[in-house]
Amino acid sequence: MKIALVTNNYRPYSGGVVSAIDTLSSSLVQLGHQVQIITLDFEGLGSNYDGLVPVVRLVCPIRFKYKTNHIAVPWLPDQAVLNLLTYFKPDIIHTHHPFLLGISALKAGQKLDLPVVFTYHSQYEKFAHLVPIPQIISACVIRQKALAYCNRVSGIIAPSKTISQNLLNLGCNSPIIVIPSAISPIYLDMQFNYKLRQKTFKLLTVSRFAKEKNLIFLLDMFKKLLDFSPDFSLTLVGYGPELATLKHHAYHVLGLSQEQVVFVERPDKLKIKQLYQQSDLFVFASQAETQGLVLAEAMACGTPVVALVGAGQDDVVVNRENGFLVADLPQMVQAILEISNNSVLHEKMQQNAYQTGQYYNPTMLAQDQIEFYKHF
Repeated sequence: MKIALVTNNYRPYSGGVVSAIDTLSSSLVQLGHQVQIITLDFEGLGSNYDGLVPVVRLVCPIRFKYKTNHIAVPWLPDQAVLNLLTYFKPDIIHTHHPFLLGISALKAGQKLDLPVVFTYHSQYEKFAHLVPIPQIISACVIRQKALAYCNRVSGIIAPSKTISQNLLNLGCNSPIIVIPSAISPIYLDMQFNYKLRQKTFKLLTVSRFAKEKNLIFLLDMFKKLLDFSPDFSLTLVGYGPELATLKHHAYHVLGLSQEQVVFVERPDKLKIKQLYQQSDLFVFASQAETQGLVLAEAMACGTPVVALVGAGQDDVVVNRENGFLVADLPQMVQAILEISNNSVLHEKMQQNAYQTGQYYNPTMLAQDQIEFYKHF
């Protein structure tokens, strides 16, 4: 098949959506399909290849940074996307956002009589704080716009059962299939080894440093955890506009030391893999996820998860098997203490987490997506 992947977010961005697109596109090519990624030109560098996959970037005469985020405004995106798709002649268009280029791709699909499939990557209303109008209004508008988009596409890929059910409850009438995003093979190419308890029990989170990721909660939780034992550390891995705020909260508001709380900014995947392997437990507080790809990555490296209940967590974490789902800060503290004080439970969770992670194999999940494409 010839498949066009259309996305507003791509390099220099990183994060769950970019990782999912990278892994999917590479797997589709390895299975013998022809793939093209269509995105914005954030840095004025033009089109290029990302491994085996051509990345075609729309001309963006306006480019700037907002905080640490690259912003690009395309020139006549509807016509530009239509021209690219007319030339590429895909069998199917797969969009990854319901706005901007997602809309342009939908219009092009209608003109070219091509099916358009959409992966519902994010709970978009949870990003309402980024829109400069009252959140109660912006969240409602975003939810309705996203739903309207869902009802216009040929089919929807939901990363979790919870998101699929939420869409049905909202009134989505397009065909929906649940296929989680795959994780990069780099997190799967290892044998399972138990992590033996050291004096310091190492907690890890990997996330964009953004308000919707709820990282202040993790820092407050960690401060409370230290009231029970000093033998914990917390490493926060990622990038984003809230880095300075998070450091100030950790070191100046809570009075934590740089040995207790460590920030690692923009590491490569190999370094992230090493951090997963070296950590005893992965902690997660975001409630804006559809899947939480980092949970599967951590588990594939044999690291159990303690996470707040949320749509992206519920399909991955099984209580007392590969981690804990908790409702609030005190429950998270108690779950971490229970795991850290019970080596038998910790070892069982490590083994089960490793087995869970293997399910997110990119080749298998790419084949599932191909079968879904064939319906249209």
